[in-house]
Amino acid sequence: MNKKILIAGLIICAYLIAATSTVMAADETKVFYDGSGDVIDETGGTNPDITDIDFDEITYQKEDDQVTLELEFVGNIKKSSGLLLTLELETSENLYTYAYFNVGGLEEEYGIVTTEEGDEDLDITITGFDTKKLTFKFNLISDDEDYVSMAIYTAKVNEQMEDPYYDIYPNILTIQVTIDGPSEGKVDEAIQFFGEANGGKEPYEWEWHFDEDLEIDSSEQNPEFTFDAPGEYEVQLFVTDNEGNIGFNTSTIKINGGSTNGDGNSGEESPLLLFVGLIVIIVIVGIAVVVYVVRR
Repeated sequence: MNKKILIAGLIICAYLIAATSTVMAADETKVFYDGSGDVIDETGGTNPDITDIDFDEITYQKEDDQVTLELEFVGNIKKSSGLLLTLELETSENLYTYAYFNVGGLEEEYGIVTTEEGDEDLDITITGFDTKKLTFKFNLISDDEDYVSMAIYTAKVNEQMEDPYYDIYPNILTIQVTIDGPSEGKVDEAIQFFGEANGGKEPYEWEWHFDEDLEIDSSEQNPEFTFDAPGEYEVQLFVTDNEGNIGFNTSTIKINGGSTNGDGNSGEESPLLLFVGLIVIIVIVGIAVVVYVVRR
């Protein structure tokens, strides 16, 4: 589940990167304002009492090939359980990504540079946890790279991976998104899902994700999808309105290997079981015939 939440953050950042492209000159300092009190809960409302993931100011500085990013928070940002943090910086040449999560007893972080040749590790230094300012420092591959856009996503969940809160830069109008569909299904069964959106400005664009490959699985409002393996899947729906505002929601579906009967076993009989059953019947019938002949 922690991986799925992190993937949702990466997808959101990818959306925002695409929507906010502005080229800046080399060796420049720029300040961006996100505003305070805009932490969003799972219902789409804001909660000003959540301050530890609420960042309100970002400072971008580039000198030669070194980038320094400073995030000012309303409260102290802590490297504590339940924290997720994703940062993406797009330049004229490459995409730089940093992600951190500490959920369910698992703490991981990584940095990646995406180039035309592929991905490589990003050596990044972060300081300032347990204070109101986080500082990120890393080197660009080339000092000729210009700033294009940036997206930041912070989130906090409880130990049960529920009740998420999140803050996003750049700010977006939260569109209320609803997913309707079954909670269980079968492998190789076409399952119908329904999406609904309220708020923003129509028409909407729909983006469904049914697995963890980050690929768009459907652009329809009410798609059908077939799962090819049993397991528990998190369905994600992202909606973009006519002005580029975004909303999203998730739901969970359990996919079984086949239809189940009352005792929990699969309702689909194995060919081997059918064959064995047939042999047993033949043997029983044969024994009955022999007994009948002997008794005569």
